[in-house]
Amino acid sequence: MTTYDLWPHQRQTISRTYAAINAGSRATLIVLPQRGGKTRTVFEIFTHAMARGRRCVFAAHRRGLVEQAAQKFADYSGGYIKPSVFMPGHTFSPSSRFVVASIQSLRAREFALLVDDVVCVDEAHLAHACDLVASASDVMWLGLTATPLTSSGRHLGDTWRSLVIGARPSELLGKFIREPDVYTHDEDGVVGGAGAMWRRHADGLRTLAFCSSHAHAKACAADYDAAGVRAVVHTDKTKRDERDADFARLRARALDVIVNVGLYKEGTDVPWLEAVHDMAPTESLASYLQACARVGCVSDEKRACVLVDASGNWMRYGPVFADQPWALTTSQRDLEMIDAPVLRQCARCGSRFPVTCPRCGDVGAAVPHAVAAHAAGSLRRMTPEEREAMLRAQEELKEEARLRKQEEANAKRMEREALTKEMARIRSVLRGIASDMIKGRDRGAWSHRAKTWEDEFRTVAGDTAASVRAAWPGWLAGLRRRVDR
Repeated sequence: MTTYDLWPHQRQTISRTYAAINAGSRATLIVLPQRGGKTRTVFEIFTHAMARGRRCVFAAHRRGLVEQAAQKFADYSGGYIKPSVFMPGHTFSPSSRFVVASIQSLRAREFALLVDDVVCVDEAHLAHACDLVASASDVMWLGLTATPLTSSGRHLGDTWRSLVIGARPSELLGKFIREPDVYTHDEDGVVGGAGAMWRRHADGLRTLAFCSSHAHAKACAADYDAAGVRAVVHTDKTKRDERDADFARLRARALDVIVNVGLYKEGTDVPWLEAVHDMAPTESLASYLQACARVGCVSDEKRACVLVDASGNWMRYGPVFADQPWALTTSQRDLEMIDAPVLRQCARCGSRFPVTCPRCGDVGAAVPHAVAAHAAGSLRRMTPEEREAMLRAQEELKEEARLRKQEEANAKRMEREALTKEMARIRSVLRGIASDMIKGRDRGAWSHRAKTWEDEFRTVAGDTAASVRAAWPGWLAGLRRRVDR
């Protein structure tokens, strides 16, 4: 593929990237949706840089992604360029001007990044990618991501200096990506059993399932098995050869579902995938988008494109390929989603928090990853328009509740003001009676007497202006009889 084979949005991305660099940025973050051709785009930038005598380094966080990128770069050049791989298990050539490396190897082994190097970091929103960029600020950095947020919802403005939006998802819909058909719910937690939900909404479709913990994944795999669904579990302990073999079986329809725990959110190239079964409620917008976007590729191999959202994440965050107002200083909270995920719990007061308890300052203990409870219920097909209508109705109900609460607060405030005014009038009368009785000789004495009478009156008068007004005439008559004696 040559420059002329690039898609228009890729050429637009390259042009915007050069504009950011020419404006002085040495840490440019490139945002392209899934299937937007991020690797092909950066290869074109690399070929221009190498033609100017610069060394180019591409860094990824997983072995499979490193080897996949090296193969893609060789294919793009027609075999003319063979990147040198800097990672254990590969032979590295120090004289190579095109290097593909793992982020871990760049940080742990002796590899001197030079000022003239152009270094591109894949999945640049991840923590170790940000750490790598911060370790060598004088290098020309490029970052690739589809979701410029950390998993905890923080923005990336502390690491990257400029943001290039290569294309919006709406520009690629129908050509490279497609919005999946969605089956979801608006309840709390996970709805329905794994096997029953798959049989009802994704039967016969090649499926990738997401779970919240290892124990949850095993429980879901057992539920799939009980429903006659062929499923396997992939965790961080699963060997790469086994993973590749299972994906080959899934593609050949010799397997129905691969159940995983957060493994296949970034860099998983499965355009033939037909369904995602999401059973992992998350407080991270980036995690939701990365996971559920796996199913949104346009491919002739696919029978359907389905998202079985048993977790309710779709109702919480919206369509997978909705245009987001990304910015370097915009966090998930700024996008009016939710706060950063809660990681710890205070043993004293039960508060949940990321670092220390905001109430008592206790460090607390990590919240255990329990098996997600599956509640009884069913999913229904939902469109973005229906979701918006439902959210509007919910907002209207919230607004009505807010107005009612405000009215109640105003009524209580007015009642307090009326009571205060009524008691001030009564206090003045009591002081006058006490002053006349003591003939004004001792101000402290009659003030004390008036306070004593006020306290007596409050014990029988109640705590509203109406009850005070009702009790005052009778109580005053009794007081005057006592004084007259």
